[in-house]
Amino acid sequence: MTRQSSASPAGANVEHTIGIDAPPGTVYRLIADITGWPQFLRSVVHAEVVEDRLVGGERREQLVQLRALAGDRVQTWTSRRVLDPRPPGPGPGETRARPSGPGRRPAGPPRRRGAGR
Repeated sequence: MTRQSSASPAGANVEHTIGIDAPPGTVYRLIADITGWPQFLRSVVHAEVVEDRLVGGERREQLVQLRALAGDRVQTWTSRRVLDPRPPGPGPGETRARPSGPGRRPAGPPRRRGAGR
C-alpha cells in the first residue's frame, strides 16, 4: 500500500509504503479504518474520525484528525477524505494497493502531483 498526498499549497508530499500479505478487501478495510493506522504506520501516534457522513452509494466523507511524529515532535492536523470501495482512479491524495509477491516489488509511487484534497 502506498499513500501519497499533497499536504500543503506548497506541494509538500508524504509517502508511506508497507507490504500487506492479504486480499484486496482486507487491505481496503485496513486503509478505511483510520483508527488502526498507528498499528502499522510507525509515525502515526493517534488517528480519529471527527465527522463521518454518507455521500452517495457506499461513498463516505470523513473529517479525520491525525497526530504523527515529525522528527522529534508530534504534529497534529485535520484532513478530509472520501472512502469509496470501488477501484480508485489516478489523482493527488490517493492510496494505491498493488499486488506483490516473491521476486516482485510494488510499482513506484504515483507520479502525478496536484493540489491536496
